[in-house]
Amino acid sequence: MPRLRKDSTTKDRKNRKKGRRYYSQKTKKLSCPTVKRQRAKVLPPQYIAFKEIRNQIASADTKYRFGQKFIKVSWIANQFYCEKQLDFKMRDTPLLSQKAKDIADEQDAKMKIGSEGHDADSIFFQKVTEEKVWIDAFRADRAEPYRLKEFFELCYHNGVPIAGQIDEVELRNGKILTLWEFKFRGTMRLYDNDKIQAQVYTYVLQNMGFDISEMKIRLECFPPEKKQIALIARRFLHRIPIKMNAVVEELRYDPEKTKQNLDWALQYWKSEREAVPTSHTGKCKSCKYLENCNESPLKKKPQTAQTKLLV
Repeated sequence: MPRLRKDSTTKDRKNRKKGRRYYSQKTKKLSCPTVKRQRAKVLPPQYIAFKEIRNQIASADTKYRFGQKFIKVSWIANQFYCEKQLDFKMRDTPLLSQKAKDIADEQDAKMKIGSEGHDADSIFFQKVTEEKVWIDAFRADRAEPYRLKEFFELCYHNGVPIAGQIDEVELRNGKILTLWEFKFRGTMRLYDNDKIQAQVYTYVLQNMGFDISEMKIRLECFPPEKKQIALIARRFLHRIPIKMNAVVEELRYDPEKTKQNLDWALQYWKSEREAVPTSHTGKCKSCKYLENCNESPLKKKPQTAQTKLLV
């Protein structure tokens, strides 16, 4: 159920509709739904188109690799880290040694830290219904920006449905102002696949009918041990604390490059080609599927140059 403010009545709760759990930033004045004589809600055409796509996917017979009906943006990003690793993961490939299992446990612990980091600023948001999200997102009379957490997006690319969940986005009257993508990792680095993920999020937003002409794309990487301090400071001060070890990068949207990346990634999901392994040996050393992978660059024998004898 959506989270209501403390002074909401039981009757209000019964009249609030259930829906996807979106999060919008809390403000001093929170509006509660009226109990009687509700006005007819005018749904944005972008939301109507969004629901049509979702219904089409649910009823479609077309399935992609591993029986998927749509492709997640996070999967596409993982393809640009190591597509072969994603392939092993999607196949539920069993691990072959205790060393591999130890690597998996370590990675699971890091994933848990990342999840906690993403949830660290949830206290500043309230749960709202999907319908309210879309109505408020395109309200022309809204003066202040509307900030959303875990915004679900969906569109087609050359007939293939793509779905994603953005960490945080700020918008007003259908215009996206800022898109945030958060990372929590000890290495304190932003990789190319992180940037590709944010670019694909932007591509989907544009295809959903949002105005991205003035949009900023911000990638923020925080140390996992200071995740709550970092997010709370950013929320209120709108900047990263100077004394904090954090990496922040702003991207410029490149639609043509993003389309090329999508075309390449979707070839795999349409079974037009097999998975391609990474060429970086450093990724292989920390991969739990190294023993399963025969295409790792660590296992390829170096080519020796043949010397020619002069007679």
